Amino acid sequence: MSSPSSQSQEARALVLQASQNWGLLLAAGIASIVIGGLIVSWPTVTLEIVAVIFIIWLIVSGVVRIVQAFAMANVSGGLRFFIGLTGVLSLVLAWLAFSFSREGQTLTEEYNLDIPGGLIGPIWLLALFVGFSWVFTGIGQMAAGFAKKGESGAGWDIALGILGIIAGFIIIFVPQTIEILVWVAGIMLIVLGLFELVSAFQLRSAGKAALSK
Repeated sequence: MSSPSSQSQEARALVLQASQNWGLLLAAGIASIVIGGLIVSWPTVTLEIVAVIFIIWLIVSGVVRIVQAFAMANVSGGLRFFIGLTGVLSLVLAWLAFSFSREGQTLTEEYNLDIPGGLIGPIWLLALFVGFSWVFTGIGQMAAGFAKKGESGAGWDIALGILGIIAGFIIIFVPQTIEILVWVAGIMLIVLGLFELVSAFQLRSAGKAALSK
């Protein structure tokens, strides 16, 4: 059994080791604040960039899955078919997004969105993706809450599940709300960055205190 003094030395060594990385935490905090500020200042531009990245991801993911389906010789035919099918669906979704962009100008005016018409398709698809993800996640969380009814936290799971479902349907049927989500994400990054800055200086102070012992 280790003595109190040895435990104290081990704790001091851990603090000193952790405090050496305070600069990285400080840099991460500054980066979070800067990126969050840019997102809050230009939410529409951020949304456009994310939508383009999302479509690129769909295309790359689709091609990779199709190649995997043909390359996996040791995998069952059913699994290869499923992998190939998901790849084809990814490419179809990307194609639909660009095809939908032909109607982009009309939708931009209808929903009063400050978005180029050519990007309305990818952004609409991104909104659907986020919306349905929240709906299914909300259903799962609500089901988990009902499954452990009577236990601690069950009510919160049910409530958060319902909120997730409602928020998902709002994004699906009112696509311009995704712009609000981008703005909220920017605010959250700024708050996270502030916490990281405070933690970095606290870590630095803890390291100095450990050295002085």
